[in-house]
Amino acid sequence: MQTELDSFFALLARRTRLSRVVNASAFSKARSHLFANVFDPLNSELLRQIEDMDGSMTTDAFTAAQQRTAMH
Repeated sequence: MQTELDSFFALLARRTRLSRVVNASAFSKARSHLFANVFDPLNSELLRQIEDMDGSMTTDAFTAAQQRTAMH
């Protein structure tokens, strides 16, 4: 259903490339519906997926994120 709606609105806009854009306000509103305790598990899952894509990632930011996750 979503693909059909995207196609329809792309035709209306005379665009060949479909894109979904979320503005800052919509993102903030959606995030406000999440409980605070979901961020640590979401962060852990994101780090796991990044590791699965490329196990050789060793940047300082990645290492720091892993350490913060391990603390919780």
